[in-house]
Amino acid sequence: MDPLGEQGCLSDEEKNKPYKSKHVADYLQKRLPILKWLPEYKMPFLFNDILAGTTVSLTVIPQGIAYAAVAGLPLQYGLYTAFVAPFILVFFSTVPAVTLGPTAVMALMSLPYVTALGPEAAGLMSLLAGMFILLCGLLNLGFLTELISGTVLAGFCSAAATRIMTMQFRQLLGLKIPGNGFIDVLNGIILNIQDTKITDFVLGIITILAIIFLKNLSALLRKCQVRDPRIHKVTWYLCVGRNALAIAAGCIISFYLSSGVSSSLTLTGYIEPGVPVVELPSFSFNVSKDIPTLNGTITDTTLIGFLDSLQFFGLGIILLAVVSILEHIAIAKSTSSGKSVDSSQELCSLGIANIFGAFVGAFPVTASFARSAVQKSSGCRTPLCNFFVSAIVLLSIMFMTDIFYYIPKASLAAVIISAVAPMIEYHEIPYLWKVSRLELVPFFATYFVCLLTTIELGIVVGTAIHLVLVAFHTTRKAPEIRHNQDGEILVIVERSLYFSGVEMLRNCLEKLIERDTPCTIIIDMNRVACIDATSMKALENVLAIAQGKTFRIFVDNLKPEIRSSIQAGFGSESKILFASSSVRSQMAEEVA
Repeated sequence: MDPLGEQGCLSDEEKNKPYKSKHVADYLQKRLPILKWLPEYKMPFLFNDILAGTTVSLTVIPQGIAYAAVAGLPLQYGLYTAFVAPFILVFFSTVPAVTLGPTAVMALMSLPYVTALGPEAAGLMSLLAGMFILLCGLLNLGFLTELISGTVLAGFCSAAATRIMTMQFRQLLGLKIPGNGFIDVLNGIILNIQDTKITDFVLGIITILAIIFLKNLSALLRKCQVRDPRIHKVTWYLCVGRNALAIAAGCIISFYLSSGVSSSLTLTGYIEPGVPVVELPSFSFNVSKDIPTLNGTITDTTLIGFLDSLQFFGLGIILLAVVSILEHIAIAKSTSSGKSVDSSQELCSLGIANIFGAFVGAFPVTASFARSAVQKSSGCRTPLCNFFVSAIVLLSIMFMTDIFYYIPKASLAAVIISAVAPMIEYHEIPYLWKVSRLELVPFFATYFVCLLTTIELGIVVGTAIHLVLVAFHTTRKAPEIRHNQDGEILVIVERSLYFSGVEMLRNCLEKLIERDTPCTIIIDMNRVACIDATSMKALENVLAIAQGKTFRIFVDNLKPEIRSSIQAGFGSESKILFASSSVRSQMAEEVA
């Protein structure tokens, strides 16, 4: 019997079934990476993943509580945020070392909306930001974040760190100052400095110094040439767990002081225990401040609907999502150990994590550089390590909130100040001065606008200024002109032709055509990757001027798609001609 006989009788649809099945399997593995790495999981990996997850949890628990305070939320919301996001990464992330959770920047960008709309706004923000990020991942739109330059991002991060530190100084000093604006808080600190609680201030300063010491302990031992690996291992754990140790020490001190001296320290207070309730985020809010809506300005306590909430969020929610994307992709690439990163899938995982977080009231998340670095150095092998982060955070929510009551606010402030201080990129100023002084303009513009107004406006202003500088450099670049002995002129176009830069080429060609001596003009488009309609019309205008004069205009070294565009735009009756490659070579030899 012919073994192929039965197969030869199959329909085309049946023959294509194996191919389609493989295609579906590949797509599922791409969108659910756990299907790829879980079947290959080895038991020796488990110890490394448990160790990494446990180590990171010691960092994210105190930071989650602290960053919830920065966002103006009840402190348990920080733990909810720290619990959900890592769990989602187990299924969707492609980079084991990346860990999601609360960050200082996301907390600060959430603050104005939480202040205006209440804690329930955090869930809606996460939902909207997550949907936008997920859409970017599915449509491969991550390139849009490239519009925000590193210079603008440096100015933004520096301003965010400055604002967060200023806000935390009032906790460090034990002062009760309303408002969250930089000027308001700074002015309040100066006017009320005499009311500083000495116990809060002393504990805060000692905590900052202890955190700095533990952070640099390993480097100090290396400098002292201590070679015992056991000592280095212990100091590494002390360094990684320095925030947890600082919070634990503060709890012990406040517990003993509270039994002897009334209100000697300002405490965090009650944190609601228990697993968060899973429910849809709120789409309407009770507000008691002046807020512009579709129906005008509202005052007092008023219920605003979903559309009015969207108007209030405005561009801010998009910018929040963009900043989240920028941080996540940058950290994923830096912790991938040289392996290629599927940026689209990472955006999908980030978007899904934010969407799921919305159902427990979490505020928007992104990757944390410090915690991701800890996870990588702890030896994580797979994304399963994030499961243990979530599990330990969940246990802390269920059983440790009574202990969290005694966390001094000064200790939390010290943890936050120590975490965000390195975000002030002062080193960027001398670097830009040496390399590109003009970029100091968008850097300082972003910094001061973010500092004195809002984060969103600062990013928009800085980006706009930088794009104007780029456009200025683009439009001022004139084409290179070369002559040969026969009077032929070679015009070399340096870049793609867009509406913003074509005027320089047009002026150059018009000056050549207006000369009395007829000549041949060859436009070299070797470096042109794209030409838009405005540029095409500009070239048509040049040809119209050349009519009636004994000029020949050639275009050479065209990419196929550019040739097609020119042929379609100019038509067969045009005076523009396509030069052969030999013309360009001959010109180059004669000029040389």
